[in-house]
Amino acid sequence: MRHLFSVLAILVSLAANGQKKDTLVRYFDSQLEPVNKKNAVFVGVVVKDAFGWNALVYNDSMKVIMRGKYTAEDCKLKNGWFIYYNRKGERYLAGKYEENKRTDIWQSWFPSGRVKDSVYFVNDLVEGPAKRYFENGLLESAGAYKAGMPDGEWIWHHENGQIATR
Repeated sequence: MRHLFSVLAILVSLAANGQKKDTLVRYFDSQLEPVNKKNAVFVGVVVKDAFGWNALVYNDSMKVIMRGKYTAEDCKLKNGWFIYYNRKGERYLAGKYEENKRTDIWQSWFPSGRVKDSVYFVNDLVEGPAKRYFENGLLESAGAYKAGMPDGEWIWHHENGQIATR
């Protein structure tokens, strides 16, 4: 918690330098949803641009744990690309939101940096091709979704790349 106040002090000084209130401090809970200062677990900075508000949320070690784009300064409407990082600062999940609904491709990564899985969303439902990989980079499973449900043929592989199940 002591580190949180250090981060807060730095972020407040950054926000104070913003001439037109285009850089603001915001507070987030453990699920990275906006909350008031009293309920904060993480502190972030939001910066206005022509298309909305870009957010950087930090943990108590000053590592960025989330980057994302919001429609307004209250950070309640996600509208753009988001990247989530673990405590070590390694990327583990990324995708796009449109009005708080997942859309387009979403990917996750192993700590090694290799892709763990990728799936498409339409209006917050899984839709289209989906792939999952072993940490060695070989394909673990592949198939497709329609309206949030598995659709058609799915293939699973052993870690050596051989087909396990169809």
